Amino acid sequence: MESKPEEFASLNFESDILPKILEARKKRKGYATFFDWPNKRTKERGIVCDLLKSIEDTEGYCEIKTVRANESDPPDCIGTTVDKKLVAFEVTELVDQKTVEMNRMGRQARKEWPPDKLLEKLKNIIRNKDSKTFHGGPYSKITLVIFTDEPEVRSADCDAILDGQILGQCRSITDCYLLLSYQPGRKFYPYFKLAVSRLV
Repeated sequence: MESKPEEFASLNFESDILPKILEARKKRKGYATFFDWPNKRTKERGIVCDLLKSIEDTEGYCEIKTVRANESDPPDCIGTTVDKKLVAFEVTELVDQKTVEMNRMGRQARKEWPPDKLLEKLKNIIRNKDSKTFHGGPYSKITLVIFTDEPEVRSADCDAILDGQILGQCRSITDCYLLLSYQPGRKFYPYFKLAVSRLV
């Protein structure tokens, strides 16, 4: 009988692995799941890297060279620029929780996002995240990344909805992005830099 690889030799499926699988299944939303990943830190770092890759593909340059998960969030991740400055990244999802619950109960529901509701949701997210105390630093920037796989939040609609909109006055957050999930025919994930003003 072939022996198990050394790193798995001491693992027992029922006591070590099965509980983790069942816990991951409990967290599945069943709706807007493109960015879902069982491990929170891996997911958050991956989302930041997705955004940075999209920025690089679009603009031809990205100042962030490394990204690591942060043990004592917020922020969720810390990036290092080419000139060794630290950038904080806070990651959060735009999703309608009622629609998530409906889908978990077996209903095939989709949330509609009229412009006023989408803007209100974004403003609430930004306000809430700006109230956090960000550990570590000092940071040259504090960047909020709002990701979404909401099917009715479309790139073409966001162009018009977000144009000219200032979505908050922030004491801590310096930059804010909305990252959409993969769309066929695009080489990168659609993203939008959200306009916020700074409170001094």
